[in-house]
This record gives sequence, C-alpha cells and structure tokens, in this order.
Amino acid sequence: MTTDTLARRFAQGQVFLAEQGLNLLAVFDCASEPLCDLQNKLSDKRLEAAAIAGNRLILIGNAGPAFWRALQANANTGSDPVDNYSHQLAKRFVEEYLYASAEILYPGAGALPLQYLGALAGWHYPSPLGVGIHPQYGLWFAYRAAVLTDAPLAPSKPLPGVSPCQHCTDRPCLSACPPRALGQPGAPDLRRCLDWRCT
Repeated sequence: MTTDTLARRFAQGQVFLAEQGLNLLAVFDCASEPLCDLQNKLSDKRLEAAAIAGNRLILIGNAGPAFWRALQANANTGSDPVDNYSHQLAKRFVEEYLYASAEILYPGAGALPLQYLGALAGWHYPSPLGVGIHPQYGLWFAYRAAVLTDAPLAPSKPLPGVSPCQHCTDRPCLSACPPRALGQPGAPDLRRCLDWRCT
C-alpha cells in the first residue's frame, strides 16, 4: 500500500471514529524519546519490540457528549459496556481502515499510562483537581483505546491549546470542595478529604 493510500484510509478511519464520538486521536512513534522513556518505566516487552521495529502507538479518546449518544444508540450491555463498545470500535478501525498488523493494548490486560500519553498528545493540562483538564471540554474527556500497529503512519503533533485553569481567577472547582482538599501542588489532599467524609 502506498503512503498516500494509507494516509487516505487512515483519514477515513478518523472520520468513522469521530462519527462514533471518538473525536480524539494521536499517533506516536514508538522509537521517539518520550515513548522510549515510557518503555523503560514499564519494562513492557511489546513496546520495546515496537520501538525496535519502528511501529506506532495510536491513542483514541473522546471529548464532549457525542460518544455517550453513540453508546446509547448502540445499546451496549454487559459487565462493562463502555470498554466493550470502545474495543468494538477500535477493532473495526483496525480491520477496515489500517490494513496493517495491529494489537489493541487498551482496553485490555496490562497497564498503560494513558494520562502520560494524553499529556504528550496535548489532550489535557494539569489542573488544581489533580487530574488533567481538556482545553475545550474540561473534565469531559476520556481515553478509550490504544492500538499498537506496524502501519507507517506519520506521528501527530500535540494539539495546540492552553489550560483553561490558566485564566480562571474565581476557581469555583476549589471552593466547591467542602474540606478544601483541592488546589495543593500535585494531587488532592486525600487525608483531608477522607477525614471530612468519615466524620
């Protein structure tokens, strides 16, 4: 398959995913420095082999309400309808648009630091809540799938944007927390939160 054909099929796959509410997509070169650092932390042989082979990692996510409408319309049931539906969509994307060897790493067994990958993709920024915040959708975004492939896709650039917290002066998210456990550097003050909840 030519590079142009692959790029065209991949773009069609992006449209398919977006129609199902999966409107976030990033491609990483497994041999890039940030992913090599990740391999060292995880000691994941799949990622190590992927880096040597020059493979790509595709991160798929959703932001906003469209995914939830698509999920309801497809009447997914079972013990984990969100992951089941996400896996089905990732499988269709691989089979119908990639035309390459691929393995769905997430949802699935094994740990993958999705927040780390999301930050590399520019999908979120640090917030006083201790979780990432999307520049447009705030906390209303999630990681739905990660696919390892040998398709020679062009790595994507991080999404441009700034943290919405950067220009927020009122910080209603902090004042809404009764024990005032948010806003400290790093993670929320869990001890303060637990003390308040348990009294």
